[in-house]
Amino acid sequence: MDPLSVISSVTSLVVVAASTAQALVTLIQDIKDAPAEIRQLQEELNSLSSVLQSTELLCNTYDFRVEDSTLVAAVQNCVQSNSAVMESLRATLEPFLQQGSWRRGPMRAISWTMRKGEIKTHRSRFRDQTAGLTLAVSVLNGYLTGKGHDEIRNDLAISYEKLSAQFQSAETGRRFKKRLESDLESVTASGRRGSNSTSTVVGFQMTRFLESQENQRIAEEPAQVSALGVLTETLKSLGSSEEPLIVQAARTCNRQVIAQLLAEGVSPTGRGTGGRTALHLAAIYDDKEIAGLLLDHGADANAKDDSLQTPLHLAIAGEVISVRVAAVLIDKGCALGSFHTSLIRQMADAGDPEGFRPLIAPLAKRRLILLHEAITMNNDAILKVLIEEGVDVEQKDKWDIPPLFHAMIHRHRSAMHILLSHGANINVYMRPKGFGNAANEEEYYSRLPNSCPGGETPLSLSPHNAWGIDYTRELLQAGADPNFIFPDEDQPGDVALVSEFKGSGLLQRICAPQFFEYAKLLVEAGADVNRQTALHGLSVLYWTIFCRNMKLLRVLLEYHVNVNLTTNSSRGSVSGLHAAVEVNEVKMARILIEHGASRAAKNARGETPLEMAQRKGLNEMVAVLEEAS
Repeated sequence: MDPLSVISSVTSLVVVAASTAQALVTLIQDIKDAPAEIRQLQEELNSLSSVLQSTELLCNTYDFRVEDSTLVAAVQNCVQSNSAVMESLRATLEPFLQQGSWRRGPMRAISWTMRKGEIKTHRSRFRDQTAGLTLAVSVLNGYLTGKGHDEIRNDLAISYEKLSAQFQSAETGRRFKKRLESDLESVTASGRRGSNSTSTVVGFQMTRFLESQENQRIAEEPAQVSALGVLTETLKSLGSSEEPLIVQAARTCNRQVIAQLLAEGVSPTGRGTGGRTALHLAAIYDDKEIAGLLLDHGADANAKDDSLQTPLHLAIAGEVISVRVAAVLIDKGCALGSFHTSLIRQMADAGDPEGFRPLIAPLAKRRLILLHEAITMNNDAILKVLIEEGVDVEQKDKWDIPPLFHAMIHRHRSAMHILLSHGANINVYMRPKGFGNAANEEEYYSRLPNSCPGGETPLSLSPHNAWGIDYTRELLQAGADPNFIFPDEDQPGDVALVSEFKGSGLLQRICAPQFFEYAKLLVEAGADVNRQTALHGLSVLYWTIFCRNMKLLRVLLEYHVNVNLTTNSSRGSVSGLHAAVEVNEVKMARILIEHGASRAAKNARGETPLEMAQRKGLNEMVAVLEEAS
């Protein structure tokens, strides 16, 4: 939703939610024999009703601006989530109101007992929400009244300490606080907001909806057939004709009843309140066993409720996801939508990725791109979890970029080490710019050197990386091949340019003086000093002379380079001495002669080096060659 829509809709949402809360209070009052848990829930609803009224006052006191929309959206999400939970509460409690004439008989007692776990879950989420919304609105209130970033953060820390026990778990509370701090950071980047009111809204008792974590379930002993019949009859007596029995059983997380219903041929696709199936409810309550049972009997993993939410949507909604059910759904092949693209962010927000392990294996089987996002976020803990749970370290992204290259391009050295330690191919090849799916305009390629049109390996990219020569040395020690031969490219592109590098090695690419230390390191590591390209026979010696790299020439001679290598006829049958004449490098010519370079070799024009120098009028070069003769 765009910022203006957020701002314009928040007040009406608050009003509707406050009305719903008050209606629920009335509903509870009308249930004459409600147990203590319900009466306590009534008190919490009264508190929420007051909180929502205070929120409405805040909305009416200030004129929201577009730049306020991030914090306003946080409050709006809290209110929307409250409404969703209150709707679930209404569906849970209304059957008891309809059976109000049914006194405290055995079946009524069983009914309350069966709903105990569900009610406990609602209360837990309610307390969680109360704490969350209190924090969200306190941050918004501080910002609207003109407080500075540090002051608001301090207030948030104090409030969080007081309310932390109300969250469903310490992890949930920390994650929510971290999200608020991030929202605050984004809106206060340009400084304080000027206040348009002298009033201050304080004392809010509010909450933000955080999806349920693992809920405590009522332990079920193996039941006899007669007991199962009693439970089934109880469900029937509570339910309306519009809600299938299997949906009601899913609301109470009663696996035994669901198993019996499925065994009797009951369809798992029936829909209850809000168009939700039993599988939707299993996702909400993170009941892996019920979800698996339903899916094994034909439940639709992609069924949408009246709000167009699939079971996976409900499992992953909010700050805390139903990991176990989500894993089952993914393993069964449910549609993922954009879930896998947001998963890494959720793992990072959680602070500890260990709890997400059950999700990774089924995602890995579907060959989804996960490592790149973890590398981009520079989160080594997540990267390790992904790899340990089976994500392929060679899985390329949509631009054909392997994870190892992604780590290098983003200069995340630790990620590179993690990938290599888990078997990533240290000699992995990435296609050149403009080939295949790799687009020149992509951010990745803007960081690559334009001087390497023939593709890259980690080792070939290292001289262009800001890490320095130590990085090249690390790669060599880890097994990088200094004699890697770059493959011929057969994709559309600059064929003439690419053909220059067909059959070339890395050493031929770094003959320029600025790469001397890298080239020397490769030679010392065993790079072939006599390597020639396939099409034109361009050698390391040829490029060293043309680049006028005297220091590298001396290293090549030390490692016994063949000084009489010549290019193919397609490039003029040029010897090393011819090349020295071509660039008029007298000192290089003298050194080559001293090391046995042939003065009789002829190029494609039939010229010896001396004849070539005479034709060019290079008098000093002529003198050196004649002297050698």
